[in-house]
Amino acid sequence: MRNSRSSGCRACGTASVVTVLDLGTQPVADDLFDDAGQAAAAPRHRLALGCCQECGLVQLDASTPVLANAAHGHGSVYSGTVLQHERAWVAELLEVSSLRDGGSVLDVSSGAGGLLRVFADAGHVVRGWERDAALARQASAAGLPTDHDDGMDLGPGETFDLVVVNHSLSHADDLDAAVERCVGAVAPTGTLAVEFHSVSGVLGGGQFDVICHAHRSYLSLGVLAGVLARHGMTITDARSLPLHGGVVRLQARHTTPGLTPAPGAVEIMAAEATQRSDRPEAWASAAIHADRVRSRLRTFIAESRSAGHTVAAYGAPSRGATLLNFCGLRADQIPWTADRAPAKQGRFLPGVATAVIPPEELLARRPDVVVVLVWPLRSEVLAQLDDLRRAGTRFVFPLPEPEVVA
Repeated sequence: MRNSRSSGCRACGTASVVTVLDLGTQPVADDLFDDAGQAAAAPRHRLALGCCQECGLVQLDASTPVLANAAHGHGSVYSGTVLQHERAWVAELLEVSSLRDGGSVLDVSSGAGGLLRVFADAGHVVRGWERDAALARQASAAGLPTDHDDGMDLGPGETFDLVVVNHSLSHADDLDAAVERCVGAVAPTGTLAVEFHSVSGVLGGGQFDVICHAHRSYLSLGVLAGVLARHGMTITDARSLPLHGGVVRLQARHTTPGLTPAPGAVEIMAAEATQRSDRPEAWASAAIHADRVRSRLRTFIAESRSAGHTVAAYGAPSRGATLLNFCGLRADQIPWTADRAPAKQGRFLPGVATAVIPPEELLARRPDVVVVLVWPLRSEVLAQLDDLRRAGTRFVFPLPEPEVVA
């Protein structure tokens, strides 16, 4: 979801954001190229995290540019783990009180309409909003009405019984404005359902690889609860889930007398307060950790290649591009990576120029070492590549600390 901002913190607007983690210059992580030379020469831009000393929001710092071409699409999902996670969420949402007697659903940044399809099949009136024109057309052609514009413009007084915001708030240039628009789309007795990648995983789980130009903010429940409260919403349900290394899923409703925050939300916010991800000084260890991971990975890859071993990777997510570029592991060290998404196959990762191949080619080539760039999907990847593992291939899971699995 995109909304422009002028300056200052993306949540509270104050000029109180200080830099806490600098990943140097990086290409746009989602920009895959059709030519290896162009991929290697991809433009690089500063990529650094900041933390607001006023409200605690972790976000790209003021010197990191806001790039129009840095955006995630939510197209088809090729991970069974992710599909199962999303289906379970939709099953929960079909039971919310605002939908029990039929109702309307808006999916913000709805992609190709994967979530909307289930609601439509259950008899609900659905609508999507998607800034990617191609995905919006694809969803609309499949019978899932989807608007395409840069600001989620709804008609006067137009509201929905359920508004779903699936991992898109972090993309907003102006988080406060994005939340305001989402809240404004919720009917008086409706429900706002949000899922986001927790900043606790970035700090406590060492997931610096999730940092990219497309992710403007890195949310905690405490910070988001404050923004929601400012716009008249109370969190009525919240819990943490392990997907992507740690996500938070919540429901919120318009604040009414007697409506109090859910116990689950209070527990999560208490854990966040202990971790102190909203304080700049808590991030001192993050740079040390990132440097340590880079050193260990580079050493392992260099030693493997010196021993005559072939090295490949698995997955072509944006987090993989961030990791490889930060570590300086280019195509001459990791020449190819396999990914199940056909749209990525035959292309090259930005900056490092690593070629993306189908998983079948990886199985045929039988590399000695595979660096798993989609490391949060550990069990799924090991099951998919069990033939390689049985043949002696070693798998490197780079985070939170590099680990070799034989």
